[in-house]
Amino acid sequence: MSMNLTTFHSAVSHGAFRSESKQFTGDLDEGSALELNIHCDALPNMDVFSKSDPFAVVYVRPADESRGWEKIGQTETIWDDLRPRFVESFLMPVFDDGSSLKGLRVEIYDRDGDGTNLDNQDFIGAAECLCQEILEIPGHSITLELEDPKKPRKKRGNVILMLDGVIPCDPPVSILFNFTASIPGVANKKLVLIISKAMRKGQWTPVYRSEEARGKVTTFDPCTISKEKLCAGNDLRSFRIELHRKKRFDLEQVGFFLSNLQKLSEATVGQSFRWWSPARGLQKSGVVLLTKQIEDTSMVFDINMSGI
Repeated sequence: MSMNLTTFHSAVSHGAFRSESKQFTGDLDEGSALELNIHCDALPNMDVFSKSDPFAVVYVRPADESRGWEKIGQTETIWDDLRPRFVESFLMPVFDDGSSLKGLRVEIYDRDGDGTNLDNQDFIGAAECLCQEILEIPGHSITLELEDPKKPRKKRGNVILMLDGVIPCDPPVSILFNFTASIPGVANKKLVLIISKAMRKGQWTPVYRSEEARGKVTTFDPCTISKEKLCAGNDLRSFRIELHRKKRFDLEQVGFFLSNLQKLSEATVGQSFRWWSPARGLQKSGVVLLTKQIEDTSMVFDINMSGI
């Protein structure tokens, strides 16, 4: 049974895990750093025999506009996807002269070869806004139309910019996840594991995406992630472990479970967690904590997902 992303994402906010999911509706935490997360929707298909392979390039502009736009980085490329949710995020910089950040510009490209020269990539479109615009919107999220000045009449899709507050960890804390999956019906199928963190207003954004893996019991590469990246430095911020089956150009949701860092840290070895799947709905079990190791600056969790 297949289910689209809208239905999958709404399962949390409209029933499943309602008591467990911690959403955020208040102001940003005092002393937190601003992190930019980027999603896109309805991108045009730039390729002939497959879908577009988008990536985003981010520029910032200080209040002193005479300095112009300054590139701070670019996201990973997501292959064959017209509504990408990028894992790569960006902490908003503090400029050397102490000037404040004013503007954001995001350019979306279709990857065309391995080169780093943007002139050799297919330009999809760009959008600009003021940082304050995003912060004044409930949920700190804004949807902007992408534009290509050379093709003003063609729709280029949308980019969604989300600003989140990240609490710095001093000293840094790293989390190592070892995931295995033995879900009936998807043995030896190509699987992808995605970790998403909860955002304001019922939104989620990916913080980790695995390489494809397969096997009777699927073993994913170890995932090492910082506490800031996983849960914005907040032990109570929910995150979601999602399992997807790789189809030709799409991902089909297999299921997911919700947790947070405090809950995992306090769990006992052998404890089960609830699993949700499009085929069977919410299950009382289906996820087991196999081992854990908790120290001041590092945590290790071994988790098996069986779906039953």
